[in-house]
Amino acid sequence: MGEIDFVVLWGGVVVCLEVKGGRLSRVNGRWYQTGRRGTHPMRRSPFDQAREARFAFSKNIEANLGERYCYGYALVTPDCSLSDALEVGDHEYLGSSDMTVLGVENRLDLIAKRALSSRPRSIPRRDFSDLTALRRSLRKDLDGAMTLVQQAEFIEHRRVELLDEQIDFLESARFNPRVVLEGGAGTGKTLVGLHGAKNEAAEGRNTAFVVQTEESRTRAEGAIRGDGPTIVLADELPLAERVDLIVVDEAQDLMNPQDLDRVFASVRGGADDGRWWMLLDPNHQAHVSGTFDQDSLDLVVHHSGSTRIRLTRNVRNTDQVIQAVQLYLGADLGSRRIGDGPPVQVIEARDEEDVVSRLRAHISLLREQGATSGQMAIVSAAGSAENRLARGSDLLGTQLDKVRVWTPQQIKGIEFRHVMVVGSEDLTDRVNANRVYVAITRPSTSLLIVVPPDRYKQLLALARKRIRQRDGDR
Repeated sequence: MGEIDFVVLWGGVVVCLEVKGGRLSRVNGRWYQTGRRGTHPMRRSPFDQAREARFAFSKNIEANLGERYCYGYALVTPDCSLSDALEVGDHEYLGSSDMTVLGVENRLDLIAKRALSSRPRSIPRRDFSDLTALRRSLRKDLDGAMTLVQQAEFIEHRRVELLDEQIDFLESARFNPRVVLEGGAGTGKTLVGLHGAKNEAAEGRNTAFVVQTEESRTRAEGAIRGDGPTIVLADELPLAERVDLIVVDEAQDLMNPQDLDRVFASVRGGADDGRWWMLLDPNHQAHVSGTFDQDSLDLVVHHSGSTRIRLTRNVRNTDQVIQAVQLYLGADLGSRRIGDGPPVQVIEARDEEDVVSRLRAHISLLREQGATSGQMAIVSAAGSAENRLARGSDLLGTQLDKVRVWTPQQIKGIEFRHVMVVGSEDLTDRVNANRVYVAITRPSTSLLIVVPPDRYKQLLALARKRIRQRDGDR
């Protein structure tokens, strides 16, 4: 029996690689490995482990395929370079100094050359096409799985590709003087609006981008990176000096006569002749904070000369998060584009101690998989003061194991890779449902929901009901 980290088919040679992360050392003939959890002794030499795995592998292949191949093996330590005093051959080892494309290629060339030169004459030289049977045998049993970090990086890459489509869509509308840009959570309203506002500022127009919280202002300023629109808080309106264009993010929070007056008083030409863009979700993010008035929205939407645009492509959330939002809240997050991510976890917590324990365990697991505290957020969707800590309320304004706890009002318009949602109220109430909607649409990669027993039962009941409705529609 043996275990191989990588099997590489290179230059007609089957190369078996044993990879050891962290720092390796040998003291008095004993091998040690140092990682996140400290230093521990190894049962045997990692070079022996690589060699034994190679022979076990070749024996298994010959028994199953009846074929003999030329083999090589090596130890790989990507985080350190072992001392030359170990007296190992260049064809047996790759260290941290080899961790470049060219470095790895050179080492594999060397391993293959050495293996071919020392092979028995009974084993023929093979090119890549002669390894077809071996490739099929290996892939047949392959069970590929990306790490959490790899999943997050893949999702971010997909988002960049998709945002290009969103930006192109807005580019066609940015020359319109007045725009109402609608879309659910995750459709890219903020990023697209920022991009358009930055373009306007680059063309010499005095542009203001309005956000609702200090956290949103910090994120927006980081996103534009340098010259661009002035980022202002809604509370700072009306502006002392009118601007050429005002872009209002989370505009549903200001969709009432009093706040709209402050917005239009900040732009040259006002409501009728000024240039303004409203970025909003009037369906599921209204009533969470600020004051939303449907008549005011109707007036803005049907205003003479305004253009209404709707974003329908979700560029934030994985399929699993989108499905969870549909099942538990019956809300549409737009057409799926990002792809798969980790499963959404819904956990029942008995009391306040259970809530904190489960959050800490999940935070620890995320860190073990490479996530950082800055990539995580805890959101308390609880609204009432009853049973406060069990519902997540007493965590507000604090940090739990260096992870900040947010309210839906604070985190609206912001996203994190990994989000943990605690507590909620009766989801048949629209305000409560919208609060939970904001909370569970913040993650780009993973989502954990921890709720008390009564809410856990309600979530399951809502999911069953919507599954029956979906199946009935089919």
